Amino acid sequence: MSVTQPVPSKEAFLVEFPGYVRNPQAVIQTLGGVDALTKAVSSDDSVLQLRFRPDDPCSHPLYGERQAAAGLLLKIARKVADPSQHSVTAEVLACVHTKFTFSGMADYQYLPVDSSLSRKASSTSAGPYGEETAPLLCVPPLFTKADVPLDYAFKNFRASERPASGKAKQASWILPYTAQEVPAHIQTGSHQDSLEMTAALERHLNLRPIWTQVSLHQQVLEVPQADLELQLQKLCYQFKEGPWKGAWIRRGHDPRKDPPSWQYQTLQYDLPPAWYEKLTAKHSNASAANTGTAAVANTATTGTAAAAAGPSSGQQASVPLATPQETADHSIHAICRFEVLPMSQSTCFQLCDLVHLELQELLQGCSHIAECNEQTGWLTKTSWDAIVNKVNELYGRVMQ
Repeated sequence: MSVTQPVPSKEAFLVEFPGYVRNPQAVIQTLGGVDALTKAVSSDDSVLQLRFRPDDPCSHPLYGERQAAAGLLLKIARKVADPSQHSVTAEVLACVHTKFTFSGMADYQYLPVDSSLSRKASSTSAGPYGEETAPLLCVPPLFTKADVPLDYAFKNFRASERPASGKAKQASWILPYTAQEVPAHIQTGSHQDSLEMTAALERHLNLRPIWTQVSLHQQVLEVPQADLELQLQKLCYQFKEGPWKGAWIRRGHDPRKDPPSWQYQTLQYDLPPAWYEKLTAKHSNASAANTGTAAVANTATTGTAAAAAGPSSGQQASVPLATPQETADHSIHAICRFEVLPMSQSTCFQLCDLVHLELQELLQGCSHIAECNEQTGWLTKTSWDAIVNKVNELYGRVMQ
């Protein structure tokens, strides 16, 4: 049985209230009252604010967006006088062409210690100037400027939009450690733009399939760092995690299936924060002192005599360190010999590059496992922990 009802000309708007409505008048007050509702409906670009505590000036509102709608407002009634009859009546009251939807998230809320203080915040009591007993209720800052989730890259990178597929974009040369296959080898002839550079890199990759970018740059110093990285992206790939994290691996070579690749595993050394700040300050002071000494040397030669005399007996010996440029280019070998401390707070080494008698003896006597794992590679956990502890010990001696 079909029911026909005329569509009235009267219009209404819909508010999708994010909560249970028990008192309609209280709900209207949380929306700012009738005046705020009228203003939101009459303006096409207005938003509707909802405050769960309308009397609290610290309440952070939720924002309802105005959207188009196509619906009807129905009044459904059931007579309860006679329980034996279940008659239901429906009446169309108005057309709904506008609705307000609260699709954002609620931010953290600040609550005053005493709820009565919020109602007295605007009033002041009698007394001398500066001795009023009125409560000091400063409106706190908001935690966030946006009420919808978004992808954000920290530091100086802008927020990025999520792709339509719902998966974050990933560089083609960066693989998870659990990847089943590695990228295939690319022939040199496919790189017509810089054949000489590519040929030089391939010669080194054939001799040693895994390199850190700093170590490889030592072999091809004539290649700028930016150009080197572009070529490495074509010839190599990287693992996002695992024992070779941060190293460039020749395409077609899978160290997870090659036990001798344990010597190319990477080890990350982190300087203590206090030491990193100390070394940075020493380097800044040393650079300023060198600049001043060079300026004086242009007008007098006394500085040369003083330098030849050496430091005085009361002068403290400075901690040996490498400058950032030396760390990247010229002194990586001195760092790997544990002669100086790296200037970077976090430095990635390969086991084969670390040169020290005690460490070499430890590497030669380390134990291996039959199957490579993500935590320690081809080494046992005991051997890997011993290597890490020895590296920390050797750099600890430099700090002393």
